[in-house]
Amino acid sequence: MGVSTLVDLVKIQVLSSGTGPFDLGPAVQGFRGVEALIDSAVYSYSVQSGGNYEVGTGVYLASSQTLVRTPTISSAGNAAVAFPANVQVNFTALASDYASGGGTIPLVDALGNSTVLAITQRAVTAAIQSILDGTAVFDLPDEAEGDAIPAPGSGQLYLSAGVMKVA
Repeated sequence: MGVSTLVDLVKIQVLSSGTGPFDLGPAVQGFRGVEALIDSAVYSYSVQSGGNYEVGTGVYLASSQTLVRTPTISSAGNAAVAFPANVQVNFTALASDYASGGGTIPLVDALGNSTVLAITQRAVTAAIQSILDGTAVFDLPDEAEGDAIPAPGSGQLYLSAGVMKVA
């Protein structure tokens, strides 16, 4: 289906039920909604309801405010789960979004600007090695340390409260 577009803090109530596309409703309180999504873009998602769960990728269709889902892991043998209405779909990065080992990841920043994060195999290898040996791979501007933060919309990475963000 392609590389997923990553978005921050998007969790939306699902109005439909069953195994078909999710009809997206309002944002869950404290989260962003469909205004943060781009028409025809691919997104990774997760849904949990009771003992049922599903993660996968889906294409957002703005004209109908639906997410056409393609499950990759689920409690229904990796098929679409028959969820009831009013479950919440969380737009999130999945392990598979990072497993390719190189390429680009589309991003949408907090202002709704689209950008692309380039990832090389060398960078992935260096990041994994730094985790294993406890050393830093790179030094990002950090708000907590009083560093200058990149201008909004610049697409540059920085740390805020220990979380990597895109300006």
